[in-house]
Amino acid sequence: MGGGDTTHGGLPRLTSPPTGDNFKCTQLNPDQKMLRNFIYSSLILLSCNSQNEKNSTITSDAANNESEQIERLEVISSGGMQGSYYSCILTKDSVYVTFSLAMDSLKNYSYQKENNETGWQSLINEIDIQDFKKAVNGESRLAFDGIDTKITIKTNKEEISRMNANTNKTWKTILDSTAKYFKH
Repeated sequence: MGGGDTTHGGLPRLTSPPTGDNFKCTQLNPDQKMLRNFIYSSLILLSCNSQNEKNSTITSDAANNESEQIERLEVISSGGMQGSYYSCILTKDSVYVTFSLAMDSLKNYSYQKENNETGWQSLINEIDIQDFKKAVNGESRLAFDGIDTKITIKTNKEEISRMNANTNKTWKTILDSTAKYFKH
């Protein structure tokens, strides 16, 4: 991996934006960055209240008998004094990461890489969907220059989102598991 050293367990820790054949880096102009950050922040804030009580309704009996399978995980963090935005979207075969910092655009990066079946299975095996559904949204931290983090699990049956649910074990597990994709 591009410019990384090794941490515990042999997982790479990124010290610079990844490079190589498996990565596609994209530079956004300042207007695109502001628009993207505004859209994601708005989505986070607008969906927090409605998602906590809403669940998708499934009308097909066949769909109800099918076991619930995770198709996508999404972690979005935004806010803070420096205007940071971080997005990590994981699927069975891909990882998409975007990071931007309003105070220092030289630290912005975006990349996509292939995910492998072993890594995906290891991650979703740690996730208890029923526990995640019980998570309670925490208060927004944006008013105090804090960072709000929203985690969304998309399954074959529904999409479940929780924001700042730090007291929930599964929410915390997902957040910790996706931290390795973030440049430290």
